[in-house]
Amino acid sequence: MANTQGKIIIGGGIILIGGLIGLGIASAVRKRKVLDRIYDSLDDTKTSEGLGAVLSDDEKHKANFGFDPTFWRSGKNGITPNSDLLFTPMEARAIARDINNNMGRFNEDEDKILGYVRKLKSQGQLSQVTDAYQSAPLSYGNLADDIQDALESTWYGSKDRLQELNRIINALPY
Repeated sequence: MANTQGKIIIGGGIILIGGLIGLGIASAVRKRKVLDRIYDSLDDTKTSEGLGAVLSDDEKHKANFGFDPTFWRSGKNGITPNSDLLFTPMEARAIARDINNNMGRFNEDEDKILGYVRKLKSQGQLSQVTDAYQSAPLSYGNLADDIQDALESTWYGSKDRLQELNRIINALPY
C-alpha cells in the first residue's frame, strides 16, 4: 500500500512539474510575440508613427513629414505630397512669418500658432512653411523646435498643447 501511495505522489509531482514547465513555455512564447510586435513597430521607417515610436510625447511632432523641409519637393519613403494643395513660396513665407510673430519668449499666442497649423490642408503645406521658416530670407531656425518651445507648458497653470498639435498634424493628409 505504501508503494502505491509513493507512486501516486511521484506521478502527481511529475504532472505538476510538467504543467508548470508548460505554463512557463507558454508564457515565454506569448512574451516573445509581444516583443516581436514592439520591435516590428520600432523598425517601421515608412510611416510617421513608426518614425516617432522612440520619441517622447513632447517630440512626436518632429517625426511627421510636415516638419521635414524637403518633403514638399520630393516626398519621403515613397510617400509624396499632394501637389494640388501646395502653396506658392510667397504664401509659405507669409505663414512662416505670422507663426514666428506669434512666438516669443514671453508673449507666445498658442491659440494663434495652432490656428495657423489648423488652416493648413496637408503635411506638404506644413513642409513648405517649415522650409520657408528656416531658409533665406527668413532664416528663423528650426520650426519643429520653436513650435515645441512655444506650446510646452512652462508656466504654472499653463497647458501643454503639444498633444493637440500632434493630433492636428496626424489628421492632415500628405
